[in-house]
Amino acid sequence: MGSFASFVVSVVKALEESGVEYVIVGGVAAIHYGRVRLTQDVDVIVLIERDDEKSVKSLVTTLRKHGFQIGEETLRTALREKSHLTIFHKAHPVLHLDLKGVYSDLDRLVLDGKVRAHLYCCTAWVEAPEDLIVAKLVYGSAQDIEDAAVVLLTMRDTIDMARLREKARRFGVENLLDALCSKVSA
Repeated sequence: MGSFASFVVSVVKALEESGVEYVIVGGVAAIHYGRVRLTQDVDVIVLIERDDEKSVKSLVTTLRKHGFQIGEETLRTALREKSHLTIFHKAHPVLHLDLKGVYSDLDRLVLDGKVRAHLYCCTAWVEAPEDLIVAKLVYGSAQDIEDAAVVLLTMRDTIDMARLREKARRFGVENLLDALCSKVSA
């Protein structure tokens, strides 16, 4: 069984090679920005229209080439139903890739705001810290709030606060952001 880092590298290599626009979000992005926590998956948003056969084939082919177990029809169904797809890897039976399409304005914001970052020995598209904080506040679980707080604290010198506040206002979490800012600065 391989390491989590080698699993992430497999995910990134397949995504990069596929030519499909993507962004890594969630726990791995939070870890990248300084959150110490465990995760067993890599959450990814991809831009594939459900009738884009070329992109579906390219993504499935490259994921399979890199050891992932996925079928074209399974991906098409997930995109059509606007659901996420859990994809396992032959060499990493406990770890998985959670893949979803762009299904909401928040997904679009995150994809459009992605940044290039060094991630586990490779370069990948990762959710921007401002977008991660807003998304975590929108989702709102205890872990999401903790992720947002740590990213806000660790990235405070580089975060664009005006951009963060505008996005929080747009998605209705400005009060949560204000409370988090107060808590972090206390």
